[in-house]
Amino acid sequence: MLAQLHVTHSPSGLFVCRHPAAAKWYDRRDSVFVEFCVEDSKDVQVHFDKSKFDFSCFSGTDNIKHQNTVDLFGEIDPKGSKHRRTDRSILCCLRKAETGKSWPRLTKDKTKCNWLSVDFNNWKNWEDDSDEDLSSFDKFSEMMNSMGGDDLPDLDGADEEVQITRSMSFWRAVFAEFYGTMFFVFFGLGAALRWTTGPHNVLHVAFCFGLAAATLIQSIGHISGGHINPAVTFAYLIGSQMSLFRAFFYIIAQCLGALAGAAVLYGVTPNNMRGNLALNTLQPGISLGMATTMEVFLTLQLVVCIFAVTDERRNGRLGSAALAIGFSVLMGHLLGMYYTGAGMNPARSFAPAVLVRNFVNHWVYWVGPMIGGAMGALLYDFMLFPRMRGLSERLATLKGTRPPEAEGQQETRGEPIELKTQAL
Repeated sequence: MLAQLHVTHSPSGLFVCRHPAAAKWYDRRDSVFVEFCVEDSKDVQVHFDKSKFDFSCFSGTDNIKHQNTVDLFGEIDPKGSKHRRTDRSILCCLRKAETGKSWPRLTKDKTKCNWLSVDFNNWKNWEDDSDEDLSSFDKFSEMMNSMGGDDLPDLDGADEEVQITRSMSFWRAVFAEFYGTMFFVFFGLGAALRWTTGPHNVLHVAFCFGLAAATLIQSIGHISGGHINPAVTFAYLIGSQMSLFRAFFYIIAQCLGALAGAAVLYGVTPNNMRGNLALNTLQPGISLGMATTMEVFLTLQLVVCIFAVTDERRNGRLGSAALAIGFSVLMGHLLGMYYTGAGMNPARSFAPAVLVRNFVNHWVYWVGPMIGGAMGALLYDFMLFPRMRGLSERLATLKGTRPPEAEGQQETRGEPIELKTQAL
């Protein structure tokens, strides 16, 4: 539903608009947290009342004032409520007047406000601490700790290492990476085995790898982000979109999943058909420098594609992100198989190397994709579509003290309800 825009004249002659705000919110035991998007806004004001709060700001060169009033579901303590401005948002902590009472929705009435695109009935509260709500709350834990003050709630274990190890959603995400990489390697290597004599059917192999990637990313993307590739996970780490703690477990799970998939394929394939189990090797005439450069470029285009099609800041996303990523994998194989066998994924190269015990030039299939992944992350996040975040915010994400806005790139499960801003 499109938001309605109301424009009136204020006594001072300024235009006052009912602004279709973008916001995220969370209900906790003693407080409710709300984040308003206020990028490129000025003179932002937040006023707390007993049963509502007002949010206003100015934008543009024509002095248009945007204002929102939220009639809250329950009463709050205005003196105990606080807000803080960041580069792109206003973070509000609303102290509940009646602590321990769960709010089933944010607003007083069940009817949808004219500036909201979703209702308030489909969001999680503090009674669901055993699931993904904990990881979502970490962001506001960091916010409150940064605000300071004795009147703010005491936050135990704000660090991700403390929170996510107690959260089943984290271990489900790790297992999803194991599962996804296992089947990706199983189907990809299986298609690359030589069942007949003659040259390789490059199109056949490329399509299998691409379709396997698209299918599995679509299957587990909402759980873990669907990386199924250590180079992709490393790229998100370089882009400060996930913590070092999570990235470590993802990469371990991906390598173990690849080993499991290759081992199953090895066990079900006749001895005379196994060969080297589709081990990636340098083609004749290809030097180590050529091979590494090819792996860098293949992985770079893959990572830029992933970052682009899963970017939550992108307006009007059309089509399937998973399918686009699958085509990127397919495209890489159509070229790369003639040079290096198209590694692009260190876990895919690692598994057959372990089973056939052949690590000749194996470092190429780690160094190349990792460099390509890092270059892709830096290219997209700092040049093509920069993320305006400070160094302290990026370091906090890497340490796990502040979850990124879209960890897992990716259409992840457990995200907060988001209110889409309508253009003025």
